[in-house]
Amino acid sequence: MGGAEAVLSGHVRPGSGRQVRHDRRSHRQRRVVGDAARRRIGNKRRSKRVRSALETLDALMFYDVVYVGGGNARHVTVDLGPKARTIDNRAGMLGGIKLWERRIT
Repeated sequence: MGGAEAVLSGHVRPGSGRQVRHDRRSHRQRRVVGDAARRRIGNKRRSKRVRSALETLDALMFYDVVYVGGGNARHVTVDLGPKARTIDNRAGMLGGIKLWERRIT
């Protein structure tokens, strides 16, 4: 399961957190860009799908930077564009913790 937060001017945007749901739509996303897709179609084709998904996300959210992390981020073989940064899974977890700490205090 994964999630996302939008940060604007150093502040978490209210209601921006979205947990990846377990429904048909999230199942399709995992089939298209998830680990099963990587194993089925290979790193190169799956990487192109990830890039395409990020382009769609950018068109919807107009983000300044997007961090791509998790265990399979290391398998991305194409340039994800100037706004994307591949990070270690631990960095993503620590970033999420920091966002929650800011909400609590």
